[in-house]
Amino acid sequence: MHSFVKYIKKYFTIFIGVMLIIIFLDVILYGIAFRNIIFRQNGEFLPTELLQQTAEHLTNKNGSYTISKEQISILKNQNVWAMVIGENGKVIWNYALPNEVPKVYSLKDMALMSKYYLCDYPVFIQNLDNGILVLGYPKESYYKITSNYMPTNIVRNTPFFILGMLILDMALLFLAYTFSKRHIAKSIVPIAEAINDLSHGKPVELKTKGDLSEIGNSLNETAAILNKKDTARANWISGVSHDIRTPLSMIMGYADRIATDTQSSQKIKEQAEIIRNQSIKIKNLVQDLNLTSQLEYDIQPLHIKELIPAKLLRKIITEQLNNGLSEKYSLELNITENVQNIKINGDENLLKRAIDNLIHNSINHNPQGCSIIVKMGRNKETWYIQVGDNGKGISQTELAKLENIPHYMNSTNDSMDLRHGLGLLIVKQIIEAHNGYMIIDSKPNQGFKVILNFREIESMKGFI
Repeated sequence: MHSFVKYIKKYFTIFIGVMLIIIFLDVILYGIAFRNIIFRQNGEFLPTELLQQTAEHLTNKNGSYTISKEQISILKNQNVWAMVIGENGKVIWNYALPNEVPKVYSLKDMALMSKYYLCDYPVFIQNLDNGILVLGYPKESYYKITSNYMPTNIVRNTPFFILGMLILDMALLFLAYTFSKRHIAKSIVPIAEAINDLSHGKPVELKTKGDLSEIGNSLNETAAILNKKDTARANWISGVSHDIRTPLSMIMGYADRIATDTQSSQKIKEQAEIIRNQSIKIKNLVQDLNLTSQLEYDIQPLHIKELIPAKLLRKIITEQLNNGLSEKYSLELNITENVQNIKINGDENLLKRAIDNLIHNSINHNPQGCSIIVKMGRNKETWYIQVGDNGKGISQTELAKLENIPHYMNSTNDSMDLRHGLGLLIVKQIIEAHNGYMIIDSKPNQGFKVILNFREIESMKGFI
């Protein structure tokens, strides 16, 4: 857990660092952009600098002002007009003064002029010995604030710069996100996949490095412990099955001898027959438990060979009919033409076991009798085997248990009959071992149907 906290802190620190870098870049770009605007608009002089320089180049001789040609050239290049207002409020000198600008000013006019505009011209003023120097800039070239001023272009372009920087920020964040996502995925995806494999009972062996290596090692240790327990469980079931086999065979042998002994009474023969039948059920149950544990822990070897499913189904149906199927049950086989001759690679014995289980499942759960139909056909992307009956079916609650509880091991009742759970679990495991999946459909008094779906025929060859 310590490594995970460290991992989160690391990427949180990187995120904060990226944000600080973006803010720093924004400030730099903002400063560069508006500095260029100011210099493009003002050239080498800011309004206050030009005002000071113009005041220094003005010469007052007996109340008459003159200015150097060099300064006139600068004013012309800056598109600036100028005037000097005397103490009596009259203009006593001017350069390029617009016609609309008054020649006489009151004290109030000069006070307003110092803070705002003159005839919509942004103006800047400076005191002289015998008057006031006024420089006027083109209309809408500056926005004047009470205590300061700002170029119009800056105010106008600010929204565009903000939008541009937001776009740039988003691009940088996206790049940082993409890089982080790849790096994080490289570390976390194998761990997530390993957890998913563990939840499905698959072996896990992670080779993680870096910040999450501690979690990877913990998962490997957990997988090793679970594998050890699974192996012990499978070995225990296998050992118990082996240990039960010998005494069970003896019980079955003695029961069969008693049932066929001519000297035994009829009642004893019936009891011996009951013992023999129940012993057979115990034997089958032990075999089922052993098989499902081997399939669950992947220790059941698959004897793969090429086979024709349609031929296998005919063989299964024939054996069922020849083994003395009660007249209460009818068994029918329907195979569509487009799957009559397909070939697959699979374990014939296990597939036969799965179909037999489904047929016996219908028989065992419908003692009053039913019609059983085995179908084989092809859908758009899969081919399927369907085993269904028109018997009593099961409730939606029972169906949900069968679909949602993969290890439904409540396998026996008082009469030692196999319930749906264990028999269907074996079928499910066999079909999954053949790269297929199982669907169950049933409603009360509307029968019970199991559909075994397999991959597209062309992709079945050599899948194991």
